[in-house]
Amino acid sequence: MRTAAADVLEEYGRVALVDHSTPRTASIEMGAEDVDMIVDRHSATEAVTAPFVDRREEYHATTTILIEYLLELGIEIDSRLASALLFALHRTCLDFIRRPTIHEYRATLDLYPLADLELIDHLYGAAFTHATMDAIGEAIRSRVVRGSTLVASVSRVSEDGALVQAADYLLALEGIDTVLVFGNANGDVRLSARSIDPRVDIGDVLERGFGDQGDVGGDKNGASGTIEIGLLSMADPDTVFDLVTSQVHRRFFDALRAG
Repeated sequence: MRTAAADVLEEYGRVALVDHSTPRTASIEMGAEDVDMIVDRHSATEAVTAPFVDRREEYHATTTILIEYLLELGIEIDSRLASALLFALHRTCLDFIRRPTIHEYRATLDLYPLADLELIDHLYGAAFTHATMDAIGEAIRSRVVRGSTLVASVSRVSEDGALVQAADYLLALEGIDTVLVFGNANGDVRLSARSIDPRVDIGDVLERGFGDQGDVGGDKNGASGTIEIGLLSMADPDTVFDLVTSQVHRRFFDALRAG
């Protein structure tokens, strides 16, 4: 997770939050008054105001909203962009088996004639690197299940997206509706969490569990964060990760119960 500092944002004339409703969940060092535009499909967990707000909770993917903007405004969608957007839609909805809406299907029909299907096949072939598959395999082996909640760990993470893809993969397990996957990435602990339980706001869960330990943020369905190990990073990495693992498990399950 990267945080954009306020002085960097001063270089731009407008600030838009896409797929995030608040500066807190977007990990931006600024106030809500600095946001000019919000485009999101998630419900807001706190009051949000901006000159332009487009929140559509009946949609499954924010990508769909952006596609509708392009079509409505008559902006040309070339083959490369259409392919990227179509691939994003499929990945977001896990090939349309996880709660797609009629809006996603309509957007797909609009993009399909414009897309390069060979390019999409190539993207699917490169979706999982060897490092990502190793991370998913370790997450599967380390999984701890309590009821419908699963927590898994990866001892070493070399790619930023590996934990996200591991969390998405494990969420497809029968009987599981809430997942946390964490791993050791360059001396820090990265967190990636997902939930399809309507009773759970996974962004709030991570905030309660780890907000005092590092930089965390997210929304009702997905959240992520980084915990700085600090002085412990000078010790043996495997020993440190074993200690961190027990703490992450305890904090996460405690935070989940507290909600």
